[in-house]
Amino acid sequence: IKVVFHDKERIIIDAKEIKRLLQQENLTRDVIVNPITETEINRPVDEDDHLIVFATNRKTLEKRVQNVVFD
Repeated sequence: IKVVFHDKERIIIDAKEIKRLLQQENLTRDVIVNPITETEINRPVDEDDHLIVFATNRKTLEKRVQNVVFD
């Protein structure tokens, strides 16, 4: 999961601002792969976060993505 922050109109790209916002959520990284801390494990995904998916081929990806449920 790529943690993304928005201001009122666009994605925040300033590294210092992102670091500050991550600290507010008790996170140390903005890409969470294999969550290792309690905060990462329990952090709900926001509507603006990005899901990064690696797959060996498109057919496998399409088959697996069908099982994903978005609330």
